[in-house]
Amino acid sequence: MRLGVCVVGVSMTLSVTGCAGKRVATTFADMEKHVPAGTTVYVTTSDGKEVKGKLATVSGSSMTVSLRDTSTRDFSEADVARIRAKDPLWNGMLIGAALNGFFTFALNDEGCTAPSAAPDCKKVSRGAGAAIGAGIGAALGMGFDALHHQRVFRGTRSPRGASLFIAPVVTPNVAAVRVSSRF
Repeated sequence: MRLGVCVVGVSMTLSVTGCAGKRVATTFADMEKHVPAGTTVYVTTSDGKEVKGKLATVSGSSMTVSLRDTSTRDFSEADVARIRAKDPLWNGMLIGAALNGFFTFALNDEGCTAPSAAPDCKKVSRGAGAAIGAGIGAALGMGFDALHHQRVFRGTRSPRGASLFIAPVVTPNVAAVRVSSRF
C-alpha cells in the first residue's frame, strides 16, 4: 500500500508541475505583459542560435537582453523564433507538497493497529506520513521546475518541426490523457 502512495504522489506531482497551461505570446507587446524584467530568458534566433540572458526591456517590436558579460543585445521581433524562460521554483514546490501530502494522507494505511498486524510493524500516523510525503513532493516539484523552461514567445518564423504534447486529464468523473501534436 505504501508503494502505491509513493507512486500516485510522485506521478501526480510530476504531471501537474509539468502542465503549466499558460498561453504563449506571439508578439513582443503581448509578452511584455506576462514576462517581467529580470527574468532569465533563452532566446532562439531565426537562424537557430540560442542566447541566454536576463530580460532588460521589451517594447513593441524590440527587446533588450542583458548578457553575462554585462553587455546587452537587442533583438527585433522578426529575428526571434522563440523565447523560453525559467519556471519559478516556488510554484512547483507548493504543488508538489500539496499533492503528495494529500495523497499520502488519504492513502496512508494505518494497518499496524489492526488485529492482524505484523509483529515488527512500525506505526506512522497519517499526519506524520502526510508531512513526510509533502516534503518529498516539495523536493520533487522544485527539482522538476529547476529543469523546466517554459516557452513564453513563439515568433512567426519558428522552426518547423514536429512536436508532441501529452498531459493527464483528471476530473471527478474522468481520468484520461490529452495528446496533441504539431507538424
